[in-house]
Amino acid sequence: MNTSFEAPLDHLRVPPHSIESECSLLGALLLNNDAHGLIVSLIKSRDFYRYEHQEIFTAIETLIDTGKPADVVTVHEQLNSNWVSNERGWLEYLNTLAQYVPSAANITRYAEIVKDKSILRKLIAVGDEIVGEAFANKGISSASLLEHAEEKILQIGSQGTLRADDKMLSTLIPRFNQMLMDRSENPGKLVGLSSGFIDLDSMTNGFKKGNLIVLAGRPSMGKTSLAMNMAEHCAIKEHLPVLVISLEMTADELTTRLVGSVGRINQTNLATANLADLEWGRVAEAMETLHPTPIEIQDSNVSTIGEIRAMARRALHRHKRLGLVIVDYLQLVKGSGEGTQENRATEVGNVSRGLKLLAGELVCPIIALSQLNRAVEDRPDKRPKMSDIRESGSIEQDADAILFVYRDEVYTKDACLTPGIAEIIVAKQRNGPTGTVRLAWQPTYTRFESLCH
Repeated sequence: MNTSFEAPLDHLRVPPHSIESECSLLGALLLNNDAHGLIVSLIKSRDFYRYEHQEIFTAIETLIDTGKPADVVTVHEQLNSNWVSNERGWLEYLNTLAQYVPSAANITRYAEIVKDKSILRKLIAVGDEIVGEAFANKGISSASLLEHAEEKILQIGSQGTLRADDKMLSTLIPRFNQMLMDRSENPGKLVGLSSGFIDLDSMTNGFKKGNLIVLAGRPSMGKTSLAMNMAEHCAIKEHLPVLVISLEMTADELTTRLVGSVGRINQTNLATANLADLEWGRVAEAMETLHPTPIEIQDSNVSTIGEIRAMARRALHRHKRLGLVIVDYLQLVKGSGEGTQENRATEVGNVSRGLKLLAGELVCPIIALSQLNRAVEDRPDKRPKMSDIRESGSIEQDADAILFVYRDEVYTKDACLTPGIAEIIVAKQRNGPTGTVRLAWQPTYTRFESLCH
């Protein structure tokens, strides 16, 4: 009688593994204990498929870590002391492993194969878990499930680097020397991403990869306009993809601003389509310029730091790399929960920390716009300070740079002595100076320009 469960075993799907590579790796370690240093940060006992190999690897590591030799005899004794059953014939098996490979020369490659198979098994396990959660559907939103799935997969990625980062000074010093030589040979080249404003770049040396830049100001100062000008420069001049995550303005509104800024078109006329013939021509030119540029604007289904993280990771996957990410604005982002009024400052601090970690993960700068407290309006000198950042929490600590946008004419109107001038106050900068940079403000185009432009 042939039933479905009596199907031949070769029809069953066996988890990915390579017994040959596992045996070769263990045999190489028995031959040359010094080779352990080449794979110690790459392989863990749980990466082995066979239980016996997990136990043997643990025994070898225990001996090496305590400064003892790990050979057939000592590993056998260690297995016995670990209360591992001797029914498996450990001594005979260890002798077989020691004779399995002629040398330890290829141990790194063996380790890579073992690790690769381990990652595949973990992916299968996570996939099964995600499928189970989706079928269970216990009141969890699809967005939460997707975020959870991405987190699980990224955790595997963080554990599965096939080549461990070498952070020893023996590697860091030559890298630093090469960086120093490159900079000396290119004295005018910025270390980070250009903002598009010469004087600001001179002070910041560009926005560095992995940095969180907080751009703050009171309403109507031009925070969003300045950030979009930077996005425009990054995409058009530097040819780098930009992700704009807007929790305040719509994608259509930001697109209108971009067209008006690039084409030098009156924003009011553009919004109402009340354009002169010359302006219609500029609109066409601006659209032609912007159409192929890699600027992605996301304005919906985003409210938490987890959703921002997921959205940024998907954008990175689409574009292969990101030159800049802009979040508008920080106080509208929620943490992991809804938060109460009492812990809102803590929640915003968690958001800023999340953005800082995300910048490092994406290997690009993130510009997070921020509101300021109304208390700044009560001072004679209304130039903002770091303590004015609304619900600051740990923002001051997390940010690599804090910039304020200030225009005196917002308060003094006709009495302003410097109309059309904006101050970009660099209040904080790691490894760099603080100070003030002045830019020209063109309200008709909602655009900033360098004064030396």
